[in-house]
Amino acid sequence: MSYHFTKKRPSKIFKIEKFNRQMLNKNGLIFTNEAFFQAETLTSLAWKHSLEVLFTYFSGIKACK
Repeated sequence: MSYHFTKKRPSKIFKIEKFNRQMLNKNGLIFTNEAFFQAETLTSLAWKHSLEVLFTYFSGIKACK
């Protein structure tokens, strides 16, 4: 029996993950997957809160006019 293996090109997602890992290592921040997910979640929550505050602020301005 003989087997022929071809080396698959890495997917785009794999390349992005590899790039992200390299950037994190360069910045001196080495996260585990869980810690990185938690940090990402906190960032998205902060953005969501900021957008809600801005929306409320601009809605108040429009109501006053």
